[in-house]
Amino acid sequence: MIDQDDTFFAVAHDRLKLRRFADGSAGLIQYLRPDRADAKASDPVRVPVADADALGDALTRACGALGRVRKRRLLLMAGQSRIHLDRVDGLGDFLELDVVLRDGQSDADGTAIAERWMAALAIAPENGWLAPTSTSPAVDRRAQRPVRNRRYRRQRNPSRSLLPWPCSKSTICA
Repeated sequence: MIDQDDTFFAVAHDRLKLRRFADGSAGLIQYLRPDRADAKASDPVRVPVADADALGDALTRACGALGRVRKRRLLLMAGQSRIHLDRVDGLGDFLELDVVLRDGQSDADGTAIAERWMAALAIAPENGWLAPTSTSPAVDRRAQRPVRNRRYRRQRNPSRSLLPWPCSKSTICA
């Protein structure tokens, strides 16, 4: 299990969050995710952070914090897909699918892989998408749907999909 504590910050474009782990490690994650309800590509940039408390305070003062999301995550790997089973404090349980695109694969290829997973997991398309959000469904109050929503994103650039800080031996953190 991976315990994550994310603080989302107000920024002019894209998204920015500070992620802290139970072992004391942390990282700043900037990523692009369009405000659409369907599958979408994400191209994160992750930077390890030595002093998360100080950086969090500085970003809150400079940008403003939008909210905080605490979750416990079970991460399962299946081929080029990552299946996240999340228990989010105060909101409930979520499932998230990440498909890490390989060189030469298109967004359509990633969507097809994710749709196969949704079918295999018996997630109906009309129940599998969250409303468009600006940060996280747990932070953005425009996503006022039942807490058992499922979501997924496709992630490009697998070289940046692995975090440079330690995780448990059996998982890859995301």
